[in-house]
Amino acid sequence: AGLDDLLERGNEGQARVAHWPGAPPRGVVSVPVIMPDRPGALARLFSAVGKAGVNIEDVRIDHAPEQPRGLIEIFVDQQAAPGLSRLL
Repeated sequence: AGLDDLLERGNEGQARVAHWPGAPPRGVVSVPVIMPDRPGALARLFSAVGKAGVNIEDVRIDHAPEQPRGLIEIFVDQQAAPGLSRLL
């Protein structure tokens, strides 16, 4: 029984660790958002996510300076992602 408990707790702990360095933890998914390259756009996005009661676990920004918009990936708990996608 002790070994079973130890292995179960180890599996639960391992499930919370990222697959590779820099990766979001398991149970966290990406919500992609195309953003215009305008002052305050990122602040408005973060504010909307916060007002929705969703915690941002991680963020990736893919944007080239010469482009009029960029891709923002907001990593959130997988249960919050569908509602956040609809909201955004």
